[in-house]
Amino acid sequence: MEKLKSLSSRPQNYRHNYFLVLITGLLGCKWHRYKQSKEANGKWNLLGTGIALASFLYTCLIFYVWMVLHNDYYTIATTRTLEWDVSFYLLGLILICFLFSYHAIVFILCLFHIHHGFQLYIHPLHLLVSFISTLGCTTVVILLCTFHYQWWPLFGLSLKVTGPFLDLGVLVVVTLVCFILIRQWLLTSWRLGKWLALGSVAVIMLCLYFAPLAIDSPLVAESTPPRPRVIALGGSANEAPINSEVAFKKSITERVTGICVTVQFSSDGVPFIFGESSLDPWTDARSRLTDKDKGLNPMYFTMAEIKNLTHGHWYIHHDPFRNADELTKEEIASIKSAPILTLEEFLILLSKSPQPPPTVFASEASLPKSHSLSIKDKYFLVNETLKESSWNGTTIYWRSSGDKYFRQMTDATFTNTQLAIYLEYDEADKDTIRHYRDRNVTVVVGAVNTDWMMSYFHFLSVDFVATYQVSQMMEYRDPVWRLSSEQYKALWITMDLVSLLSLVIVYIVLRIRLFGARFSPESISLNTGRTVGRQYRSRNMKEKLLREGAGMDTLEDTEMQAGRGLENDPTATTYAITSCSGSILGQDAPTPTMTIIHSSYGVKDISTVPTSINT
Repeated sequence: MEKLKSLSSRPQNYRHNYFLVLITGLLGCKWHRYKQSKEANGKWNLLGTGIALASFLYTCLIFYVWMVLHNDYYTIATTRTLEWDVSFYLLGLILICFLFSYHAIVFILCLFHIHHGFQLYIHPLHLLVSFISTLGCTTVVILLCTFHYQWWPLFGLSLKVTGPFLDLGVLVVVTLVCFILIRQWLLTSWRLGKWLALGSVAVIMLCLYFAPLAIDSPLVAESTPPRPRVIALGGSANEAPINSEVAFKKSITERVTGICVTVQFSSDGVPFIFGESSLDPWTDARSRLTDKDKGLNPMYFTMAEIKNLTHGHWYIHHDPFRNADELTKEEIASIKSAPILTLEEFLILLSKSPQPPPTVFASEASLPKSHSLSIKDKYFLVNETLKESSWNGTTIYWRSSGDKYFRQMTDATFTNTQLAIYLEYDEADKDTIRHYRDRNVTVVVGAVNTDWMMSYFHFLSVDFVATYQVSQMMEYRDPVWRLSSEQYKALWITMDLVSLLSLVIVYIVLRIRLFGARFSPESISLNTGRTVGRQYRSRNMKEKLLREGAGMDTLEDTEMQAGRGLENDPTATTYAITSCSGSILGQDAPTPTMTIIHSSYGVKDISTVPTSINT
């Protein structure tokens, strides 16, 4: 007895698995207690895991939306950068990438816990970060709805391009996660939970298996139509200030098919090229013009006052596209002093170019109510300007204010024989484009600034795409992907069958490894007893002896072999000490001496040992 007391007072040493120490420590801050973490999951553990999973999925959605928003980088970068002197898009991208990486790590840690049968204890700090990130992502969505309402149509349009491969990617990930969950599903004894989990997974897998039926992608086509021609919106707006001489020259160097500009009228009746409704912050008007009562509307000033302004200083100062370092000193000097061009100067610039663009789309801005010009005066000024300019060889489409069509101009007069229409990408669906093409109307879609969107409208057979990213769109040759309907069906069905067969095979293999090839209620009871809760832990020694069919070494032999105290079994708190001199519990021993059963749950568990006990 004195020897047993001395042994029980010795400290118990763990043989640490440092990988398990790491995963339990990172998730629940249980750095040196991972062997005590095999406990049943309570409702708070499951609730915390659900919160972490929901935050991860929500962050994935926002991350995808933000990547898709790169198509509207020009609009977001220039608008928010000029007000806050910081790139709103880049700042949001860095923050969302960090949150996405963080939640992905927490999700992977939860999967490791499930695989090893550990309790899903998530530290409150992780839940706090999940709550803050969810709140932040919701704030981002509210800001997008307020300042950039086109994000939702852009999101829906992107799914028509990326949807088929997103479905395959999600199917692969969910299938791999199910491999981990199958083992725990087999071991659990909570029938209601098993049926709920099985039903949820079945619904998710069926949705993924049949999701391609709901995806209508134009890139699933038998052949590739002709590539759309590229029109520069105000020149190369991502390399120089929009509507500046430098931007026009760069777009002409890229050999674009056309240039799209906006024409406004000064108070003294001179048409000029400017696309914004205010001179500030696109020019240095706030420091040069003294008449603030006009609201800095460019059409309230004379051409002499407008010519005194430059609209390149803001571009160098804010550098919205982070490419100012790539400009030469001559280009920087030219941009800083870039004046606002008149319509006549713009046409002269085109005529002097060695390879002028064959098409120009000019959109006329509406006159303010108090403007000195009338509609007849406006048309007369445009016609006179076009007659005096050398624009032969370039087809000009003119769109009057209030008219949705561009009309081709011949000898400085409008004709109704050739019409064109400019559609924003959220207006250009398949039926609308077909409607105008059937009526022989040229379709121009803007603003198309990414390859995936270019591929989408490529297969919708539009005539022109208008872009701010001239150099990137001019390098576009082939769509991001194309599959025939038969190829897409074969890929879809193959991936579904591979996923389904993999799940069935993994289930059968794990079922045989855990319970044997034959159905045995006793083996099921013994294997499930490890995870059902505290009330079954006292049976672990019995189950271990029944499965292994072997006895335990004597306490003295164990001490001499291991060289340390009792080894703690993480799945039980029941210990057996025997001095039967090599006898095996459950077998006939010639002269059994003494057996002591100690249980942290009381003496009532002695009856669970399947052998005769002499105390």
